[in-house]
Amino acid sequence: MNVILRFELPQAPLIINMETILPLIFLLFLLFFIEKGKFKAKKEAKKVAKVRSDIEYAGDVLGIGVLVFDLLNGEDGIDLSLNCHELNDDNIDMAIKILTPYTLSNDITYRKAQVIHLLLGFCYIRKKDFRKAITFLTKAGESTALRVSYCHSELKEYEKAITILQGFPDEHIESKILLSVCFANLKRYDLAIKILEKIIRNRKLFESNPNKLKILQALGEN
Repeated sequence: MNVILRFELPQAPLIINMETILPLIFLLFLLFFIEKGKFKAKKEAKKVAKVRSDIEYAGDVLGIGVLVFDLLNGEDGIDLSLNCHELNDDNIDMAIKILTPYTLSNDITYRKAQVIHLLLGFCYIRKKDFRKAITFLTKAGESTALRVSYCHSELKEYEKAITILQGFPDEHIESKILLSVCFANLKRYDLAIKILEKIIRNRKLFESNPNKLKILQALGEN
């Protein structure tokens, strides 16, 4: 004879107090989103710090770290006291490799983007790749207009250079000299000479220019 023994638990109703459980669920979700927000903020902060670090490193390898630091911290427009000839030619390719990926990013500040495009523009001027230089310098802002016009003149696009250069005021000596050169290359010597004569005649243009002696010598005056 088979004997089957069974043991059954008493069936007690499961009672859930919603007034107690809902605040607890809400609190758990709140803590989750707070921690998620903190993680995202830390991640963004690291990304921002890396962008600045890479720009400063590119400045260091180019030998202009201090100037790049000043550019990043400037409150006004891009400071173009930086000259292309100051770059360390040995490390230009390295700087381009560091900076180029950031030109495709929409997550960096306008100021950092300006500095990145400015440095890349100057790097390509040193490499004599004037077409690429124009692309980057144009994105760096209006204050790069003189360099952009120089690149156009090197590409023998004198009309484009002239259009830009004619927008500079009379007291901007460098732009007027380059304008004269462009007219001369188009064999419009009358306009080229007229511009040079105006510069020489208006001696006041040289008073505030630290390179006035060099400019005068370049124009043939002692």
